[in-house]
Amino acid sequence: MAFTGVLIFGVLQGISLGVITSIVFLIYRASHPHTDVLGRIPETQMYRDINLHPEAIIIPGLLIFRFSNNLIFANANYFRTELKQKILETSTPTQMVLIDAETINLIDSTALEMLRKLRVELMKDNIVLAWARLRDPLYQRMYRAGLIEEIGEHNFYERITDGVSEFTRQSSSTLPNHPTTDSIDTNPEIN
Repeated sequence: MAFTGVLIFGVLQGISLGVITSIVFLIYRASHPHTDVLGRIPETQMYRDINLHPEAIIIPGLLIFRFSNNLIFANANYFRTELKQKILETSTPTQMVLIDAETINLIDSTALEMLRKLRVELMKDNIVLAWARLRDPLYQRMYRAGLIEEIGEHNFYERITDGVSEFTRQSSSTLPNHPTTDSIDTNPEIN
């Protein structure tokens, strides 16, 4: 853009056009980051995007959601919209949403308020909101905001596999054809 702008409009205007275009793209990327639904790669404990890995195993009733950016005012509503859309796209009713927070380094006050409202909305639909791989500073921020107590400390897991194991343990008695933790190898060294 800058090169073309310099050729057409001149040096100062062309560079200004390049800078403005870069800022617009940066804001768009920050407000619309990549989101994934994760599934377990067979014979492993790795969880990957089901769109890129069609062989990935999805556990009925469990939605593992990854948001690939900080959770801030610019994308808080996008997070909520994307998560709710992924819930609607599932083939079986969702009982638990497990947020893979490994790629989230910051949660601001706007996002905390959105998470508070989202938890209530999900609870009305009998969906549990849980977190995996949440960084300690973010956990402390959520704790100070009262979200840990609202969500329930038992719904925070060190690894995705811990959340998956707990979900399958709790739901194995209510879902007759649901995989149990015996069918999901929980290797503590991965995830």
